[in-house]
Amino acid sequence: MTTNPGLVSKIEVHPGLSDHQVVIANIDMKAKTSKKKPRLVYLFKKGHTNGLKEINRDKFGNRMNRMNNMEENTVEENWTYFKKIILQATKEFIPQKTIGNKQHVPWISTHQKTDTTQTAQIQMLLKKHNTKNNWNKYKQLRDLVKKTMNDAHDNYVRQILNQEDEENMEIYKIKKKRLNGNIFPP
Repeated sequence: MTTNPGLVSKIEVHPGLSDHQVVIANIDMKAKTSKKKPRLVYLFKKGHTNGLKEINRDKFGNRMNRMNNMEENTVEENWTYFKKIILQATKEFIPQKTIGNKQHVPWISTHQKTDTTQTAQIQMLLKKHNTKNNWNKYKQLRDLVKKTMNDAHDNYVRQILNQEDEENMEIYKIKKKRLNGNIFPP
């Protein structure tokens, strides 16, 4: 920051605790973040535990048979067999869902994202210093962010509607999200 002062776009000083003051600066930089890859999560609460128990009884229930096979095989073979059975039963009886990063919304620009972080910062400042001036700043910025988000969404939908491609599926995706999963009303 000190070697490139052009990155700092705005600096404000707000009252702090006793004789200290809070310095809030807008810096045009982007932090490097590592994004998590989508991963599979098992929903054990919704699982069919009776089915799991039956599979375990069928595969591991006969002790005599199991003991004979285990003594003949190596530890590695026994482990892979056990692991294979458990994973197959889990896939069959436990529901799964994929968890990934936040959904990318195409109509929100980086400028709008910085505005939302500024709104969150002012909201945190309100928790410490509940003054009328801070409330007015927060309300103005909140309303501005809401208006720009709605305008950006409307422009995005208008762009999609103006496209001449008859097989444009984007409009159906938007309708589906708006109608909570029902594309056509009942």
